[in-house]
Amino acid sequence: MGDLEIKVGDLVQWMEYKHWAGEGPYAIVYAVTGAMGNNRIRVLWLGEELPIVASSTSVKGSRLSTWIKPDKFQIIA
Repeated sequence: MGDLEIKVGDLVQWMEYKHWAGEGPYAIVYAVTGAMGNNRIRVLWLGEELPIVASSTSVKGSRLSTWIKPDKFQIIA
């Protein structure tokens, strides 16, 4: 998967988390920035409970993440 495939509005899944608990949390891509391998995305985490990974990727434990490398995610839809 290349960085340029992810766009605002995509449903994505955190890939690294899969190895820890069987299935990573889902998010919606909120913003995309950068170019040529330096892309970063911000996501809005989904679900009734805030995923654990959200606390390490957000400011003040909100559902909106800081800028993250897109290679941490796979596109679901």
